[in-house]
Amino acid sequence: MCSLPTTILDAVCCVFFVYLVILQSWLVAPFLEFGTIAAIAETTGYEMNAITTDLSDINSQLAITSPSGTNLALAMFKSNEGITRQDVNTYEGVMTFKELANSFGIEPNSDLVDENYKRQRGVDTRRINGFKSYWETSKATVFPNITIFVNEIDVIEEVHFGGKTLVSATLKSESSRLISDGQGRTTFIKWLLAQEKATEFESHTIAYKLIVTNTATLTCEKSNKLIKQLFADYHRNSKRPAIHT
Repeated sequence: MCSLPTTILDAVCCVFFVYLVILQSWLVAPFLEFGTIAAIAETTGYEMNAITTDLSDINSQLAITSPSGTNLALAMFKSNEGITRQDVNTYEGVMTFKELANSFGIEPNSDLVDENYKRQRGVDTRRINGFKSYWETSKATVFPNITIFVNEIDVIEEVHFGGKTLVSATLKSESSRLISDGQGRTTFIKWLLAQEKATEFESHTIAYKLIVTNTATLTCEKSNKLIKQLFADYHRNSKRPAIHT
């Protein structure tokens, strides 16, 4: 803190210093809040992403696998949509908040990955705070379903009844995945489960659409084209994602 000023110049300098401190707190606080969300998630097992081995390699940065290193059991209905004409498979299912937090990471924001390579808009503090406010004020919370791309799954069994096909499958820990719609919801859920006494929410569920590209990775030309096209279709009236820092 400033000592008692002895001259007018000292007084002006003291006031200017206090102004700078207040201004800095206003500018930095939002980023610290989101940083805290990520830090809490990482220390409690709900990591934002699996650790990449070479951050200078764009494919390494975009290769998201299971943050927990475990396989995910899937029970889904096989669906039939227009995108299946591109030699992909589509499914609809439900998973718990815990399964989502343990099995899916978040694509890095534009401060870590060149925006030209991004396939999803960044997650910012405003969006997360919106979910937090909704969760705290609503007594009847419901989240829209999320859309997930994966490069492959292991189908274990298919059962046909009522004109539909129920599929039992496994998403292996090393398989590539990307949340094409729902990164904000996923980030919030990771934050939520990292809070004390939040185990009651682990069994809450969220619906998902799963698109299997049947490719070696999700960074190949085919996968990138499909992912970016779907994002554009979902957000036709949205502006181009801004750079997040």
